[in-house]
Amino acid sequence: MIRRLGILAVDLDSQLKSVIGDLRISSGVVVVARAGDLLGPETGLRTGDVIHSVNSISVDSVDSLRARMRDIKPGGSVVLQVERDEKLEWLTFEME
Repeated sequence: MIRRLGILAVDLDSQLKSVIGDLRISSGVVVVARAGDLLGPETGLRTGDVIHSVNSISVDSVDSLRARMRDIKPGGSVVLQVERDEKLEWLTFEME
């Protein structure tokens, strides 16, 4: 669980890559569930999104995503690079 984002996520390993298929960026973290509005800000993340970076810093594991999120103060701006439907997207929001 990444509480600050209100998501449950897992590392993108070789088994998940075989299920997901080709990705534009080969590392990241897969969103497997959202906690809705119960936890965290409205981020725009969806189940199945692959998070590749936070504020232009790559993430390659759930631990690295947690570390990046810990560095962001309340009210700080966040830009997530995600891959969704074979396209790269950038989601922006302010940390609560």
